[in-house]
Amino acid sequence: MASASGVVRQPGPSPSEIDEKAAEWCAAFEPGGARTAAVRLPAAAVRAEDRNMFSGAHVILYSQDADADRAFVQEVLGFPHVDAGGGWLIFKLPPAEVAVHPTDGEPKHEFYLMCDDLDVTLARLANRGVEISQEPSDEGWGVLAAVRMPSGTELPLYQPRHPVAHSLSP
Repeated sequence: MASASGVVRQPGPSPSEIDEKAAEWCAAFEPGGARTAAVRLPAAAVRAEDRNMFSGAHVILYSQDADADRAFVQEVLGFPHVDAGGGWLIFKLPPAEVAVHPTDGEPKHEFYLMCDDLDVTLARLANRGVEISQEPSDEGWGVLAAVRMPSGTELPLYQPRHPVAHSLSP
């Protein structure tokens, strides 16, 4: 069927076809996580209501000095927050994205703050007394650095050179 602009739109799969394909995809994994078949759910097959299934992501940073690190995120990084009760602060993050990388080691999670100009960001943080714990290094996919939080934990920062997904519209 042609739209007003003359673009021909192909009808997408029915909801039952999407559910069948999703079930096939899930069944392609054995209990240990090994894939038994190459089955993909086409991006075009995702239902509109599934695109809005999640309202956000919640990241947890474990710290040996949570109060100091919360103050750092609030006062130095300037992230707005809500108090969930009793001083338990939950911070608003910039737009986010998630990537799944293969590993031969133990599965783990990593958290990076992305910036458009790493040099400017590092200079601003250094002017606020933040220790730059890892100088910028070119990793090909972007430039990586880290700052030290009050607890001693490193907080990685990077300036991506790859396409970013955080600004995609639904």
